Amino acid sequence: MAIAGTLAGLLSSFVVSPIELVKIRMQAQNKSVSKKNDDDHDDSDISSQVYSNDFECAKYLIKHEGWRALFCHGL
Repeated sequence: MAIAGTLAGLLSSFVVSPIELVKIRMQAQNKSVSKKNDDDHDDSDISSQVYSNDFECAKYLIKHEGWRALFCHGL
């Protein structure tokens, strides 16, 4: 039973870790863009976003930070 629990924990952390990183990057991007727009008092659309969707965010992370960034950011 202990081996099954250990394997399940390892597997879930390797599946959830990249998803959480992408989610955090998308949320942080939205906060920094909205703060910038508040400071500028400009009503333009949010065109300074780095990522437009989750897949683009993951692709950017792999390209600029490597595969390890997806799996080892919190370990």
